[in-house]
Order: sequence, then C-alpha cells, then structure tokens
Amino acid sequence: MFQNAYALFFLAALAGSAVALWALLRAHGREVIAVLRGQTPHLPHTPARPRRARIRSGRRLAFAPVTFSICRI
Repeated sequence: MFQNAYALFFLAALAGSAVALWALLRAHGREVIAVLRGQTPHLPHTPARPRRARIRSGRRLAFAPVTFSICRI
C-alpha cells in the first residue's frame, strides 16, 4: 500500500516538474536557444510581468477593519 503512495507521489512530482519546465521554455524559449547558440539574447527594456498577476494601484487594507461592541443586545 505504501509503495503505491510513494510511486504516486513520485509521478506527481515528476509531472509537476515537467509542467514547470514546459511553462518556462514556452515563456523564455527564444532566450534559451540564443544563449545555447552563443548569441546575446534580445531582452525587452520593460521587465516581464507574470501573465496571471494582478497589480493593484494604491494601498489597501489586508483585512477588513474589525469593530468590537461591549454591549450587544
């Protein structure tokens, strides 16, 4: 029973690593190929931003303000 659990964990870790490597190569494949060929990669002047990141402008509270009432009726 435990051997199956170890095998499942190993396969899940292997699949996760393969997906992460595939995403990395999809995002930066041209730069990797240029470096492997010995060329200087063409990098954009603006920093790359993750596709799924939301950037909020301004300060916002992390949690809603909590109000306590001593006399609740």
